[in-house]
Amino acid sequence: MNGIAIEMIEADNIIEQTNEIITSSKDTSVFNDLYELWFVKVFQYTFARVGNNADAEDLTSEIFLKAYESFSRYQHRGNFPAWLFTIARNEIKMFYRLKKRAGVDVDSVVLSAPSESMLKTVMDSSELDQLSSIIRNLKDDEKELLTLRYVAEMRFSDMALVLKKKEDTVKKSLYRLQARMQKDMEVDHE
Repeated sequence: MNGIAIEMIEADNIIEQTNEIITSSKDTSVFNDLYELWFVKVFQYTFARVGNNADAEDLTSEIFLKAYESFSRYQHRGNFPAWLFTIARNEIKMFYRLKKRAGVDVDSVVLSAPSESMLKTVMDSSELDQLSSIIRNLKDDEKELLTLRYVAEMRFSDMALVLKKKEDTVKKSLYRLQARMQKDMEVDHE
């Protein structure tokens, strides 16, 4: 099995554990267990979007605080990751809006690569630099696709809920983006 397949199995295990926790009790006392399960993924996603450890830590705290405060209203239909990452996405958008108002150049923020697993196949540092350059030049919605899939390790169904799009649309968009990135990598090596 390749690394991405193993990570998706691990992500499915986390979702299964999440569903067990939520169905055991809807009380906020189980939220600590959910926090433990999802902290790393939310932090990685946030860090990938803001590119700064301190901001990512602050935002991750805010995200979990908002989730905790809203947990009693959460309607469990097996889509906890989508609910949690929608909160994360909204907090990150608010973060950038506030930075923009404060006069910080949002374009100067360096976004990190989507994930180590995606980059493991890249051996040559020039290829890594090339891939990083391609990722930096992607549109925000394309970066979001990569981040949700490979950093947050979300299922397509959850990504569709977060992005408010149909699941097939999300799949096609990601596959087309990956094909275009692959083509860009090959063109630069010719």
